[in-house]
Order: sequence, then C-alpha cells, then structure tokens
Amino acid sequence: MSLRESCTRFPLSTITVLRSASERLEELLNELVIVDINSRPIIDRYAAIDVLSHRSGKSMGKNDLWIAASAAETGSVLLTTDTDFNHLNPEHLRVWWLDPDAATWPSTPPHGVK
Repeated sequence: MSLRESCTRFPLSTITVLRSASERLEELLNELVIVDINSRPIIDRYAAIDVLSHRSGKSMGKNDLWIAASAAETGSVLLTTDTDFNHLNPEHLRVWWLDPDAATWPSTPPHGVK
C-alpha cells in the first residue's frame, strides 16, 4: 500500500496516533542496553551465578543464567513475571517481580529495589 493509499484509507487522526506510537517505540528502543554475552565480564558473572545457584540448591536454565548475568553485570533491574530469580535477589541481582495476573503493574519498584 502506498503512502497516498494509506492516507486515503486512514483518517489523519489515526496516522498521527500511529506516528506518535512509532516515535515512542523508537525512543524506548534507543534506551535499551545492548549486551555482548561473549564479553569476559558477562561470562564470569554467568559462571558465578551458576555456582551460586547450584550451592543454594537451585538449578537455573541456561537462558535465565544469561539474563541474570547480563542484568547483574550492567547494573540493570531485571523485570520478570516468574520466580526463577528469587534466590539471587537482592545481594546478587536487583529483581522486580511483576504479577502477571495483576490488572495493572506498579509504576515504582518494590521495597528494596532501586
């Protein structure tokens, strides 16, 4: 569909809203942290979290280990809807658990997460 066709199909207000949403998405994407999981600090953090997990009797999935290592090494807060990271919180990783069944999610982190 050409731009001319889309303009005739959609009212200007719809196009404005779509452009606004697209611009906001672009802003959010520009705020993301890109992490090279092949870097030595991330690999070392992965190993440390894996050892800690096994010592605490927890077995984390490999993807969760990469996620935890990346968040911990970059100083990021990990947002999650599951409890797979609870044994790491708060001294090893800042975790913000979001209830997937909640009608709305909090706009501020829970106590202890900065």
